[in-house]
Amino acid sequence: MKSIILGTIAVAVLVAGCTSPTPKRMSDDAYCEVMVTVEKMMCSQACPPKVKRALGSVRGVKAVDIIYNERVAYVRGSGHICTEAGQNELIPALEKQGFGGAIRQMKIGADG
Repeated sequence: MKSIILGTIAVAVLVAGCTSPTPKRMSDDAYCEVMVTVEKMMCSQACPPKVKRALGSVRGVKAVDIIYNERVAYVRGSGHICTEAGQNELIPALEKQGFGGAIRQMKIGADG
């Protein structure tokens, strides 16, 4: 009887261990906002959507807000975009669409 109970407990422990969630890496939890200055954004109607699509194409980006009068984009997201490698993809994404830019600042916070 003891061996049946111990066997059942051992199976239960193994199953519980196999179904536990995968541990997250720190960058998966990181949420950040990157402020990007946008150069060559001259048109108020057609340019902001192009900038938004370009920046939104970078992995990890969840939202992009454009302030046309200030020529600034606020890029929010998590994971890859909160790393240096992810941020290094933002400006080339703009350049592919004919714009330029620079990272002005980044804030890392809790989940957004």
